[in-house]
Amino acid sequence: MIAAIYARKSTGQHVADDAKSVTRQVANAKAFAAARGWTTDDRYVFIDDGVSGADIRKLASKQRLIEFVTSTACPFEAVVMQAQDRFSRRDGDEAFTELKQVARRVHVWFYAEGRQFQFGTFETNTMGFLQGEFAAEFRRAIARKTHEAMRRRAEQGHVTGGKVFGYDNVRRNGFVERVINVREADAVRDIYRRYADGEGYKHIAHALNKAKLASPRPQRGRPAGWDPGTVRAVLRRPLYRGVLVYDKTKKRDADGSRHRGRQPKKDTSQWITKDMPALRIIDKPLAARVDERMKDHRAAFLRDRRGRLLGTAKRQGNKTPRHLLTGFLVCACGATFEVVGGRYVCSARRRKGPDVCPSSLSFAVKDIDQVFLDALEEVVLAPTFIDRVLDLTFAHDPRAERDALILEEDRLSREVENLTKGIAQGHDIPALASALAERDKRLTDVRTQLAKPLVLPDRDALRAALELRAADWRDVLRGEHVQPARVVLQHLIDLPIRIVRDVPKPSLADNPGVLYGDPREHRWKACVRPEGLAVGLVHSVASPTGFEPVFWP
Repeated sequence: MIAAIYARKSTGQHVADDAKSVTRQVANAKAFAAARGWTTDDRYVFIDDGVSGADIRKLASKQRLIEFVTSTACPFEAVVMQAQDRFSRRDGDEAFTELKQVARRVHVWFYAEGRQFQFGTFETNTMGFLQGEFAAEFRRAIARKTHEAMRRRAEQGHVTGGKVFGYDNVRRNGFVERVINVREADAVRDIYRRYADGEGYKHIAHALNKAKLASPRPQRGRPAGWDPGTVRAVLRRPLYRGVLVYDKTKKRDADGSRHRGRQPKKDTSQWITKDMPALRIIDKPLAARVDERMKDHRAAFLRDRRGRLLGTAKRQGNKTPRHLLTGFLVCACGATFEVVGGRYVCSARRRKGPDVCPSSLSFAVKDIDQVFLDALEEVVLAPTFIDRVLDLTFAHDPRAERDALILEEDRLSREVENLTKGIAQGHDIPALASALAERDKRLTDVRTQLAKPLVLPDRDALRAALELRAADWRDVLRGEHVQPARVVLQHLIDLPIRIVRDVPKPSLADNPGVLYGDPREHRWKACVRPEGLAVGLVHSVASPTGFEPVFWP
């Protein structure tokens, strides 16, 4: 009988290979198998070195072992390991289930106890579960003790993790402490100064790379250098301001499985915050300038009541507009209006003269903004408009869309089958293979959509949500921050808003598709997007031509 071997050690060991625990486990397992007349093959020796038994994603060799066992032609009949806790330290029921999955196909032996894993009776099931739970509790106990020790170190200002860019780790009196690295600290200050002066993450990263300033150590296999994400992380690390924050995040769930990214702890009372003036790289005035710009940046985002992102305001070149209609209001000549001295003026006339744009129109910012917002609230954020959005929403039947997907799935399935037969018969293989890949990809997308549950919106619930949305957006439009108000306009109005000459004021019956205003002898017009108010609330809103309502200043 051929026996496979599995060995695991939770913590990495920086010693010679022949002194490692996993090496001893493999040697002992081979001796155990040989004593029973079994043969072993190095191809079927599976080792996870330095990986927690609860960290499913990193137990690559264990997963390979399971794949072998569950394959149709497993090359071995037994698996030998030191003990049950080597295979898993997950919670008892999960660990026992994993072992049962393997034991259903091959024999599982623990050489330290000289016994075979059994299940299927009250006694074996109970013992298997309890041994798994004891192993999990041992892991949890170690985690608690380690966590408490790390908190004590953090409270004393000692290093509890790895190296942080901008500092060197130095061992003093049996503890590791941080000291400022002058060369790296210069790069940190440069990032803060550039951001405070208005540069973006990407621009800062490129500038630092061009200047060849020191950068954090890259992940294995990646080139060194700054990128926007790293710049952002530096700006948000409180340690550079002389404040140590520990225990703000967690990397594992209660069952020991590791998060893909560190998850913040909502209970702020668990955080440890300690002033460390000796580690301050950024002075308070510069930090305040950065905080002010970050506050303005956050205000540019529009979110719903659940915090989901609904958009951010469009930029004008490299600048963030400070007025509601900058770049949205377009002159009859085609140029956008800009703000000069508190008034919207045509940028073409101002920059290129009256020969390019003969219009001398200008509008006081406060006046035209007020006129436009009044019109927007009167119609688009009004109950009658919500009724129209609801009518359009329920004019779209998701069941009809699902029926169309079912028909498309049937057609694609037949095409995939025919293309496969054509390839098997040796026809134009490259062309058929390309067509098959295209159909197969679309078929996968269609099946993914069909697998989603069919959700039919509730009219009363949707009305309530739209009314809340309208109330929220009224507050946003009248709020102190311009950027989220511009996002609301981007959702509700088919921009730009055009200034037109010599257009008579229409009636609602004459033209139900345009919005007109009346700045002096000219009028402004824009089309409304009914689906904008429902963004994020329903899957789709039908928007037939000519629906857009009229509203007046």
